[in-house]
This record gives sequence, C-alpha cells and structure tokens, in this order.
Amino acid sequence: MYRVRLTWEDSKSQIGAYSVLENAKKCADEHTGYTVYDGNGVAVYPVQETVTDSSKGGTGRRMKVAWIKSVVSSNADNEAYSTACVLWDGEWAGIIDFGTWTKTKYMIQFLKGQGIKHIDAMILSHYHSDHTGDKSSGRFHQGVMELLASGIDFTGATFYAPHSGIDWSKGTWSSDYKSRETELCNYMTSKGIKVVKPTEGQAISAGSGKIYFHNVSSAKYANYYSNKYDEYNNEGKYTNYNNFSMIAIYKDDDNVIAFPGDIEYPAQKQNYGLFEGVDVLTVEHHDLNYRTHPQYMQMVQNARYAVIPQYHNYDQSERPLYTVSQLLRGGTIVYDTLISGTVIYDGKRMTSDNHATARLNGDTGMGRFLIMNEDLHNLPAGDYYVQNYSYAKTIKNYPAASNGGKFWGGARIKVLVDKGNGWKFVHKTILLYNLDCSDQYMAIQQYRGEEDKWTNWKYLKFS
Repeated sequence: MYRVRLTWEDSKSQIGAYSVLENAKKCADEHTGYTVYDGNGVAVYPVQETVTDSSKGGTGRRMKVAWIKSVVSSNADNEAYSTACVLWDGEWAGIIDFGTWTKTKYMIQFLKGQGIKHIDAMILSHYHSDHTGDKSSGRFHQGVMELLASGIDFTGATFYAPHSGIDWSKGTWSSDYKSRETELCNYMTSKGIKVVKPTEGQAISAGSGKIYFHNVSSAKYANYYSNKYDEYNNEGKYTNYNNFSMIAIYKDDDNVIAFPGDIEYPAQKQNYGLFEGVDVLTVEHHDLNYRTHPQYMQMVQNARYAVIPQYHNYDQSERPLYTVSQLLRGGTIVYDTLISGTVIYDGKRMTSDNHATARLNGDTGMGRFLIMNEDLHNLPAGDYYVQNYSYAKTIKNYPAASNGGKFWGGARIKVLVDKGNGWKFVHKTILLYNLDCSDQYMAIQQYRGEEDKWTNWKYLKFS
C-alpha cells in the first residue's frame, strides 16, 4: 500500500492510500509538498535525487524552493503583497524574506508541515514592510519574532542583511529605513543569531550549491540615491528604495534560481549580467514595474519557470504585466502565489497548491492596454484596460474620480456597439469595472445615436 503524506511521521497529514503506485503519484502531484511512501515508510515519489557539488567534491540532496502562498482579505494583515521563500534539501534550510506578518505565519505552517526543524540562514532583500514580517496592528518585524518563537531551531543560524555599502545620508527616504535596519539586526543579535552584511559577490554554501549576494556595494548604489521615479515611472520627492534590494542567486550544477527583491529599472541596468542563464526567476517587485530594462529582460526571458510573489490584490488592471508578458512570449511557465497558492520547485519541475489554475496564459484577459490620452468615446467594440491612476487621469471621458474615488485607479473596460439601421442610430455602451477585492463597482455610459449624445456615467455596486 502506498500512502501520500507530508512526512512519514505525520500520519494525520495522510490524504490517500493506494495499491497502485501511479494513482498515488497522481495524488501527490495534485497536492504541493506531499510524498508517496511505501509500506516501510520509504519515500518512493518524488525521488530525492543527488547532485554533484564540484565545490565540495561530494554529493548532496537536490535543493527545493517554495514561494509561500498569498491570501487576500479585508483584514489588513492578510494583504497578499509580500515575498517569503523557503529553500531546503533535507540537510540545509534557509529563508529569503519574511513577507508580511500573515505570510510569515503561513511560512511557519509550511516549515512545520515539511518537517523542517532547523534553519541555517535567513536572507533579507530590503527593509520594506512586505519583506520584514510587519503586522499592521502590531510592530515592525512581528512575524520574525513569532518565527523565532515557533519552536523551529535557529541555533547557529546567520541573518544576511542587505546594504553593506549604503550611505543613508545621501538619500531622501520615505521611511526611516536606517532605524528599521538597526532594530532588526539588534533583535537578531539578541536572539543569538549572527548578523552578516554580505559584500558584493560574496557566496555562502547552501546544501550542494551556493547563494551569491549582489547589489550591495557603494559602487552599485552610486546612481540610485538621486533616482526618485517610482514603479509607475512617476517622479516623486523620495529616493526609490526598491533599487537598493539585495539580490540573491542560488546556483548548483543543475539550476540557477534568482531572487532579485524589488529592483526596478536602474538596478536592473546595473545588474542585468547576473541573470544570464537563470532557470527560475522570482519576478521582481511583484511585476509592478512599468519599465523593465531591455538587457535585463533579454537575460531572464528564457527562464523555464517564473513566480510572481503576488501584489495586494489580483487586479490585473493595476499591473502592466510587462516582465511577465515578455516571459510568456518566450515560453516561460509563470506561477502566481495568489492564484497558484504555495509554489514549489523541486529542482526539476514546478507544482503548486491550486494545480488546475497554476499557470497564467499569455493573454492577460483584459484586452488591449489603453495608452495615455486615448478617448473612451472613440474606441471600437472590444475589451480594454487601464493600468492605474497615472494612466487613468489622462484618458479622455474617463469616469470622474469624484465618485467616491471608485475609478481613481485602473479598470477593465468593455465597449459594445449596436449599429442599428445606420450610423446615426449607433448605440455604444461603455462598461468599466474596477476589480477591488473588497468593493466592486461598475460604471456605465451610453451613446444614443438618434439623439447624438452621451448619457452621464451611472455607477453601480455589485458583489
């Protein structure tokens, strides 16, 4: 009899028992992280293969990577935007970013479900709240505090912190990141965890592979301080802190797996050469960036897999999907931690919680993206979308933001045309849907050919 469990010891996690191995394999494929065991408790699927580590002259277990699931809720602590990853091979385990507090809790559940009892390394890309385990109603790094108190062993662990080459006095910051850095590093030290700020190109052993750190030197940072353009390419008054994200790249004999943090165009320009030959890409900055540097895109577009640590809600009208759309054209299979759930790469293949809906297709499902200054009234029948406020505010005849701000940002648009018996009797209907996860609104406007005029916008709330 073949049993499908998270671990052999965890009999309560069993989700099936099969006399036919192929049926047990199918069950395991449909449930992320599950293994098929024979009657003696020996794991028979998926097989944990060994890989040669030329740096050690020995062999080790194949590294697995998990991108922890995202969940949307009206509760601020359940916001889906955030990044949290786990790497493990049965002997070595590490964490890259902690997500928000809620995602840290999901990560703790995942670690225990996988039987991971000890963490060797914790890596942080930067000090934004969606990477440091923040809780909206609690404190900075609340999730980290709960992680270290979870019963998982951190004896001998090292915390790899970003920004070894930063000069905080040179930037104009939207938050006191220097104080956040000091507080978190001091907390780690107080718990007996060694704190290291890697230098440019420094590597650490990670099972049978190595993790390389980049984008931390003063030379790399020199051009970032003056950059005040945000991900939407709008110029603001603060230094764009995302570009200071520490890049981590895992390499072994079989795989190159990249974790670029939230880097945007300037940092992509500085670091694109690092991504040559990448097999699995963690999509930078939740795929929010409106510009992707062409040489960076050229390096990553042949990745076999990519994972989006999903943003605040799955409103595609708020996201240009630029990097992802290019990846899809190149044949990359893309997963998303909101629609896919927890995504696991076992060194050869990718699986996810929501097996049937894991892959995004090449069409965003939103129709054509409207460029700035287009006129809604001139659109032919079809499907369209506006990305966000930066674009919406330029679109002619767009619904007024004064309607409670319901269409202040982007929207999905459908234009219907009924020509009747002649052009003068054309009826055109414009439907706009905002896709906010808590409140959803639709705006309707019609052109009545016989009267040669447009009606006023009518707004409807729907569920």
